[in-house]
Amino acid sequence: MSKRVTNNRGVALLAVLALMGMLSLVAIMAVDRANTDIDLTFNQLHQESAFYVAEAGLNRAFRQLNDDNEWRTGYSNESFGNGAYWVLIIDSNSQAGLDDTLIVRATATVHGSTSNLEAIVVPNYTNPFSFALFGDSTVSVINQTCTDSYNSDSGSYIETSTDTSGDVGSNGTIFVDNVATIGGDVVSALDTGITISWTSSVSGDTITGADPREVEIVPQEEFDWAETVNNAPSGFSGANFDYDPDTHELQVSQWGSLTLSSGVYYFSDIYLENAASIDLVEGASVVIYMTGDINLENITSINNGGSPADLVIYSQGDSFTLSNDTKFYGSFYGPDAIFYVENNTDLYGSVVADAIVIENQACFHYDRDLRDFSRRSYDGSMSMPGWKEL
Repeated sequence: MSKRVTNNRGVALLAVLALMGMLSLVAIMAVDRANTDIDLTFNQLHQESAFYVAEAGLNRAFRQLNDDNEWRTGYSNESFGNGAYWVLIIDSNSQAGLDDTLIVRATATVHGSTSNLEAIVVPNYTNPFSFALFGDSTVSVINQTCTDSYNSDSGSYIETSTDTSGDVGSNGTIFVDNVATIGGDVVSALDTGITISWTSSVSGDTITGADPREVEIVPQEEFDWAETVNNAPSGFSGANFDYDPDTHELQVSQWGSLTLSSGVYYFSDIYLENAASIDLVEGASVVIYMTGDINLENITSINNGGSPADLVIYSQGDSFTLSNDTKFYGSFYGPDAIFYVENNTDLYGSVVADAIVIENQACFHYDRDLRDFSRRSYDGSMSMPGWKEL
């Protein structure tokens, strides 16, 4: 009986070759995948780098806009790190409906990777007339005086008056003395800043140790601008008044009257003799910038019966003095001024000054409509409420 011997060496060789081929293929695939991962990692790193470079351009533009609100130049091919950025500023001149809002677009490239960011930048606004009376250093309401409030936007004083919201505030001391009545809150930033006599009353809360309220200085640039667009004397009408275009001093003589049309006015001093008046054309809106003082003698008036929101006075002066039986309907902002009122005087609106003294049967009626009055921050600061990656 013969034996058959099988030779398996050829089969084993083929198996080894196949296994080596498979291992080689796996190795090639692994190397290829590793290279791909490296490429993806580098791309991701470059993409992230581009994002941060674009963010740097965005932040630089934001700081520049805070330094100069009128800056619109942008940046072109600015090197940063291992890339570069471009910044475009879009305002209402190039896109209708933006008003005072700005769109800031930043594009950056890093080794072929690109990132695009877009941010909204808006001015910061203040509400300077949120108190009836705010004196940075002191407020004195004494001798049968009062505060209350009304809303000129909803009706007359008689129709809308209330013994609330006639708030008095200070970063310093507040004195309420001798049968004085505060129709609202009394708020001081000092822990011991409020003195109220037993003969006086406060309808709202008495708050000490409140957060200080910054009384910002109106920038000189704004006064310089007001001088260049001054509506005096072209916006004047009336009789028995005198205006010096060189010194910008205004004087209304006894029984005289001056009427102002809408616009911006620039004065040094304003002086009203007995029974004189300054009024606004019906429906007019007037903003006055002053470098000096206001003095109202007996039985005088400014904007008598008008809306306080229609007359806003920004002052660099030292004083605003109102004598017996005067009337004032307006908003006054004078960070360095002493606002002094005496004897049977009625005032409507809001006052911000360094020091305020109201005495002898004088009353201040806060116009609640002024809560909605806002203006760009005096320091021109801007904020970035939102951004996104495009």
